[in-house]
Amino acid sequence: MKIAVASTFLGKVMRGCESWAQDLAAELHRRGIDVTLFQGGGPSDVSYARHIPCPDHTDPFWKQVTRFTRHGLWRYGLGSPLHLQQVVFGRRVARELHRDRFDIVHTGDAGPALVLERARRAGHHSAKVIFANETEESFEFLNQFEHVQELAPYYLELDRKRGLSPDREWFTIPNFVDCDVYAPGDQAQARQKFGIPRDRFVVLDVAALKLTHKRLDWLAKEVAIARQKHPEIMLIVAGATTPETPQVEDVIRKYLGEDAWILKDIPRLNMPDLYRAADTFVHAALSEMFAIVLLEAGATGLSVRGHKFPVIEWVIGSGGVCVDMEVPGDLALSIIESRENPLLRAQCGGNARHLVMERFNKVRVVDQIVDMYEAVLKNR
Repeated sequence: MKIAVASTFLGKVMRGCESWAQDLAAELHRRGIDVTLFQGGGPSDVSYARHIPCPDHTDPFWKQVTRFTRHGLWRYGLGSPLHLQQVVFGRRVARELHRDRFDIVHTGDAGPALVLERARRAGHHSAKVIFANETEESFEFLNQFEHVQELAPYYLELDRKRGLSPDREWFTIPNFVDCDVYAPGDQAQARQKFGIPRDRFVVLDVAALKLTHKRLDWLAKEVAIARQKHPEIMLIVAGATTPETPQVEDVIRKYLGEDAWILKDIPRLNMPDLYRAADTFVHAALSEMFAIVLLEAGATGLSVRGHKFPVIEWVIGSGGVCVDMEVPGDLALSIIESRENPLLRAQCGGNARHLVMERFNKVRVVDQIVDMYEAVLKNR
């Protein structure tokens, strides 16, 4: 079984699907499976990684180039810098798949996945394409693939309601976390590492620094309400910078001033300690395909708060509380309850750790992924 895992990672900080690709490839390699990690950028200091040169869609040069290519060439995926990056990456990976005769290519990047699927149908390579739906693609988009990995039962049920053909081989396998890396630890030591005062009650969120979808403005407003009763509460938001980051900084400062910290582009190896430094974890997005950060927080033993959305409720389970993030004040009351009831907070944190280890631990989930590979190859 010869497996390819593909990710166009080019940024300073990995997105969730890029972390997933690196972690999956590492675990497959550890098990002795013949795996190659194709990546557009980032560190490739492991023997099984292969760098695939492609344009960086954040480079202003490519914005100038696509001013011309979008006129007509948009039909070929060259209408924007991001499309250009994805098409070039996908086509170059397809050549690698043909040359080395891979059995399966597994990716969470929608654009390259479609390029690879079309290349397979055209006979340019023979690897089965499995698209892990990390980015909330439409059913019309997903229906172009023979094999799709949905991250929660909720989404596969939706696919069936929308007309998924019974002969399609689609799977439900969640994201995963390394419970040895993300584990409870010394909070005082973790706070010292980041310079966080010991006497503060820390509400943490880890998300791309953007207002749309992640709703960091809503989170700041609710924390400000909670601080009216408990002024020792502070908010820490950590994540990758985006074009919306200046607006994020402005709105969080508006509501919380110096009682909020915004940590940009934190190295991934420092993240476990940041979770350990917190008292509770809150994620204000109204929907998520999965959100690995919920697993990381839960595995670290934090009580978790999220929105009443089926997938978020399924992931959090008894490890926290889901509230209506569209009702003003509901989240604030939940944060106050967490502050005032340390025993309940500790119980939820313990439940969260147990649930993640039982359902989302790396070893258990990668077992399911390997079973998926074997099922796909068996029916080839």
